[in-house]
Amino acid sequence: RPERFYLAQCVKDETMAESVVGALRQAGQGATVLHVTGAFHSDFGQGTVDRIRRRAPGAPVVVITGVPVADPAVAADTAHLRRADFIVFTRRATRPPARADTTRSPGATTGAGSRRRG
Repeated sequence: RPERFYLAQCVKDETMAESVVGALRQAGQGATVLHVTGAFHSDFGQGTVDRIRRRAPGAPVVVITGVPVADPAVAADTAHLRRADFIVFTRRATRPPARADTTRSPGATTGAGSRRRG
C-alpha cells in the first residue's frame, strides 16, 4: 500500500528532525550537527529537511546530495540545481560490486549436498 509507505516515511522524517533539532539545542549556539540520510529524506528541501526547518526556524540547514553519473568530469549541474545546496557527482557503477563470501572455509559445501574436492 503506497499510502502506508508514505506515512512510514513521514514518521521517519519527523523522528529524524526531532533528533537533529534536539541535538542542536543540546549542543548550544554555534554548534554544527551532521545528519546523514538518504536523498528521499532531503532532496529538494523536503522530508527531514522541511521538518527541521519547521521545528527550528532560522537554523541554518545545508543539504548535500550525491548524484551518480556516467562521467563526473562532464556532469551537467544545471539539471540538479534545485535538488540541494551542494551536489557531489559520483561515478555511476557499471555493474554491481562483487561480494566476497567470507563465510565459507576450504572444503565447505558449494551446492546442494556437494563438496569441493582437492
